[in-house]
Amino acid sequence: MKELNTFRKFLAEGQINENLSQNLIKVYEDEIESLIASDENDVVPAFKRGIELLQKGEDPSKVNIQTAKEAARIQGEFDWDEFARIFMDKAQGMMEEQITETHNPNDDIDIEMFVKIHDFLDKSEQNELRGDLAAWMRDNMNLDMLQSAGFTEL
Repeated sequence: MKELNTFRKFLAEGQINENLSQNLIKVYEDEIESLIASDENDVVPAFKRGIELLQKGEDPSKVNIQTAKEAARIQGEFDWDEFARIFMDKAQGMMEEQITETHNPNDDIDIEMFVKIHDFLDKSEQNELRGDLAAWMRDNMNLDMLQSAGFTEL
């Protein structure tokens, strides 16, 4: 089961990276609301600029660092990296919640999905992960079904 969770996390990483910009936008919008409510409007432009850059497709990690640096500078803080970590943690946490909400651990195992993941790991030369997945598949799945799905590492 540990290996399965590792591969779910591996897949989730791709989904998190894919949707990170949207989640950072939500985090920044929440920050803007909070700042306006506490009458700290001077920092709002930093977050609005971050939202604009994310909407243009800029790299979310770079935008996050830039936004955190600007917010810290405006507030007279020196530890911008703490701001960046907090914003990123919130965005990734949102994505992990979305993944958890949509995953039902009682769903039937999709053998073809595991074969595709195995092939992807093979092509991307992730040999250790591929080997771990192959071993888990052999131990936990019907070998005939694996073979009919195109799994050759029996």
